[in-house]
Amino acid sequence: MGSWCSQEPYFFVFMKKLIMPLIPLPRPEERKKIGIQGWIKVGVAVSLVLFPLLLRLLPADFFDDGPTLCPSKRFLDLECPGCGLTRATQHFLHGEWEVALDYNPLVVVVVPILAVVWVVQLVALIRFFGRIGQRDRGKAGIRLPCQSR
Repeated sequence: MGSWCSQEPYFFVFMKKLIMPLIPLPRPEERKKIGIQGWIKVGVAVSLVLFPLLLRLLPADFFDDGPTLCPSKRFLDLECPGCGLTRATQHFLHGEWEVALDYNPLVVVVVPILAVVWVVQLVALIRFFGRIGQRDRGKAGIRLPCQSR
């Protein structure tokens, strides 16, 4: 029977899963043999990283006028909790916080989550292209007191 810390604590397992990239990429050493599906994943990951930058370059009122895309609003004429979130995010990225809160108050929850997803995906891309190094993605660098050096 192992010691009390023979398994990773649930908190560390949860945090590892939480900070995993949305689009997991192959390890840098596998870059030469990833195939078309791997490069499609890389393309999607790059687009995830570039999308917020594109939103920042567009004018703040770019999405204000136009038809709603929400099926709930379109077919049932009921606003869902996500209605206005794209417009709110767009205004939030441009520093118009009052306008963003008017469109959807959940923007104060969603934008920080999107920021974490963006940073994690950006770090995964940088690691994929080999600029940070060949560290193992699975090791967080945290040592428990009962682990040997």
